[in-house]
Amino acid sequence: MQAEIDREYGTVLATLKGDWVRGHDQSPIGTFIAEAQREAAHADVAFMNTHGIRKDVPAGPLTRKDLLEILPFRNVLMTFQLSGADIRKALRVHLEGKASLQFAGITGTWTRNADGSADLLSVEVLGRPLEDSRMYVCARMISLWARRRSTWGWR
Repeated sequence: MQAEIDREYGTVLATLKGDWVRGHDQSPIGTFIAEAQREAAHADVAFMNTHGIRKDVPAGPLTRKDLLEILPFRNVLMTFQLSGADIRKALRVHLEGKASLQFAGITGTWTRNADGSADLLSVEVLGRPLEDSRMYVCARMISLWARRRSTWGWR
């Protein structure tokens, strides 16, 4: 039985050229997960809870077992809509250290003020300027949805 499990979950899926190390800021492993979620859901933007990523992976072979250890929970991917203003708020909450998210589909520049607050200088979604009044299709694991009001003020 163990040999069968090892054979199935030991299958090498890819070779990492660099380490996948978790961190509060955007990380290669977080970017990969969020981007995979965004693509799977056909969403504009994806969010991944940094603390839901449970394993770092060194450069080298990446196996099915590694993926199960990275995300060991049986979460469901969900889509929802957020306004550009709500996306901007989520970015600020993250940048100000009040929550730790990994993003996909979003790029931008920002500065930190002396009081710790963040000023977003530019934000783009899929290469286009973020529009505060526009609704965007977003993806995330359902487990993160429970904190939508208390942390980000999402409805």
